Amino acid sequence: MAITGTIVVTWQSIIEPGHTNPVRRCDIFWTADASGNVNGFVGYNGALARWTFVPGASPLTVPTDAYDLVLNDVSAIDVFQGTGSNLSATNTTEWAKWMTGTDGTNNSAVPRLVCDSLNLVISNAGPGGQGAIHIYGR
Repeated sequence: MAITGTIVVTWQSIIEPGHTNPVRRCDIFWTADASGNVNGFVGYNGALARWTFVPGASPLTVPTDAYDLVLNDVSAIDVFQGTGSNLSATNTTEWAKWMTGTDGTNNSAVPRLVCDSLNLVISNAGPGGQGAIHIYGR
């Protein structure tokens, strides 16, 4: 598949007070091509505990409402587990992976482990639509 649109990736390590193991944040900034699509690769090695999808805001080009994105591993499995469907053009969306306890409560975080070149695919974002994805993990 051809690479379309643009992707810029940056990394930050955030050390929490009282902890020695930093939280890593991967920031993926994207711009759709003239067809409203992005298709490219992001290297990731670590645990995905939380992620946010941030649509473009002025002066960026706002994506089309209900745009879609997936981040597929080498087995074509979306590591975001379908949470990137029908995203808002104006509101930030946040997700965290939780495990349901035996008593029916969501009481413990279960990070997804990834060590892959991940394929970011965004569709229906509108010509030049822009946004960001922030992935938090260790």
